[in-house]
Amino acid sequence: MHAIFKDALDVSGVQGVMLYSKEKKLVYSAFNRPVRTEPEKSVEWTLFVSLIGGLNELELLFEKGRLYMRSTVIGPLIVLMEHGPSSLVRLTTELIANNLQDPRVRKALRV
Repeated sequence: MHAIFKDALDVSGVQGVMLYSKEKKLVYSAFNRPVRTEPEKSVEWTLFVSLIGGLNELELLFEKGRLYMRSTVIGPLIVLMEHGPSSLVRLTTELIANNLQDPRVRKALRV
């Protein structure tokens, strides 16, 4: 299943991708480098996902990086990244969102 997320993970500066279901369960996560703690478990992402439930797109800029969220048919897709080409991240997440509409992909993700 890593294949549909590969383009987003290959964008310069992207550190990781997490996909949550509408039920606030982690469906998929992948990171480009080893991390000391699992980011999807070190932050209360389910609370964050609950708070942004009605948004289609969100971009938060921080001193050391950026968080981009896009709504999909499964739930929110979150991209953690350093400062980099956000237009390319938008494009790749749009492609991922389109792929997630395929019932075979959703079945492979068990959602």
